[in-house]
Amino acid sequence: MSENAAKDQLPGGEVLVDFEWLRECTDNDTDAIKSLLDLYFDRTAKLLGELDVAIASGRAEEVRRLGHACSGTSGTCGMVKLAPLFKELERIGATGTVDGAAAIATAVRSEFSQAKSFADGTVLG
Repeated sequence: MSENAAKDQLPGGEVLVDFEWLRECTDNDTDAIKSLLDLYFDRTAKLLGELDVAIASGRAEEVRRLGHACSGTSGTCGMVKLAPLFKELERIGATGTVDGAAAIATAVRSEFSQAKSFADGTVLG
């Protein structure tokens, strides 16, 4: 494991953000990583607000659409724990209902907050 990879993990080896992937995608350009993550966190925070409205109003297709959009960007930006949660929201919305979406959205918000704090302390800070 590289020195950078060791710093990219939480105690216990848990990975929230795959910085190794981000470094590879950006030719190890710290400014590019910062810009990408700033954009990701800003845009995803906005989409989380839209997701809350969609769930509260029972708009399953909107939950599916938002889950799909966020799972793709989360995967691209190395959000290891967020991407599968957004994929689950996409799956729930595709069933035509929002049953269970609120619980997943709560988990998303928790993981989002942790990933943002971790990224802020690792590369954005």
